[in-house]
Amino acid sequence: MQQREFDPEFDGRTVEEKKEFFRNRFTQWDGNHGAPIMRPAKEDSPEERKKEFDRLYGEGGFSYWGSNYFDGMFDRESNDLIYEYWRDSVRKRIKDEAKAGILAPKTSPYPFGTKRVPLEQTYFEAYNYDHVDIIDIQKDPIQSITASGIQTKSGASCDLDVLIFATGFDAATGSLTQIDIRGKEGKSLREEWRTGAKTFLGMAMEGFPNLFALYGPQSPSGTCNGPVCAQLQGDWLVNLFEHMKTRGKKYVEAQHDATEEWSAHATSTLKGTLLEETNSYFFGDNIPGKPRQLVYYFGGVPAYKGKLDEVEKEKYKEFDLLP
Repeated sequence: MQQREFDPEFDGRTVEEKKEFFRNRFTQWDGNHGAPIMRPAKEDSPEERKKEFDRLYGEGGFSYWGSNYFDGMFDRESNDLIYEYWRDSVRKRIKDEAKAGILAPKTSPYPFGTKRVPLEQTYFEAYNYDHVDIIDIQKDPIQSITASGIQTKSGASCDLDVLIFATGFDAATGSLTQIDIRGKEGKSLREEWRTGAKTFLGMAMEGFPNLFALYGPQSPSGTCNGPVCAQLQGDWLVNLFEHMKTRGKKYVEAQHDATEEWSAHATSTLKGTLLEETNSYFFGDNIPGKPRQLVYYFGGVPAYKGKLDEVEKEKYKEFDLLP
């Protein structure tokens, strides 16, 4: 999707209008200002769908992904309609048919939106230059890295001056397990999560007192407007620490049952969706040996905030708080 640019129309809105955007940030599923179309895509006529698609695609940013027909994540036919509009829009920007066939194929290789959707501005136009090419590694995979470049399975070689690696992305858990974090029994977080991550509220871990991971696994971090989720978690932690301070508590640890319950809930929030059918970093599929587990909470910001508020209202009973 094309990245949205600041425009005079938005800049010219009143302070009160902008404050309204800010006030509503916790009421939207992804912490942004848009909301999905809550009727099936096939319920609209082709003309009505095109009007909606034109509007969302024209807005730029994540609108075409996060604010499209809600059943696009559940129904393959509706998803195909969403993909076809995106495909046709992209192919208009690419002059070479062979390149267009790789970058925006006739049939979607996986349901649209079930992998992280990147933003771009002139990415597809770059392929209109004669000196820019693309190799379809789905058909001709990379066999080896040579002294001069890359060799594919067919034996073809591509000489390079610079090779940029972009193959990691151990989402959600990788930034934590790569640090030798050890809990109260001396066991590392990496060992604890060897068969899958377990948290309470996507922040606290049983056996690791006084440790909280903001923007971590089993929170909405991977699907949320970043600053919104960071503020939501940060404010909640400040309130927890104030609660502890006024009661003379210095030790906080998530309880076992609460951790098990939240982890089971968080990892089930994509049940019945097309995302389950796709190998993606949402499930850790891109990391060899990593257990397949949904690494983010897909219940949405309002539901997540509701759970945080509930825990706070009930005086953090899911935690052991000690002097």
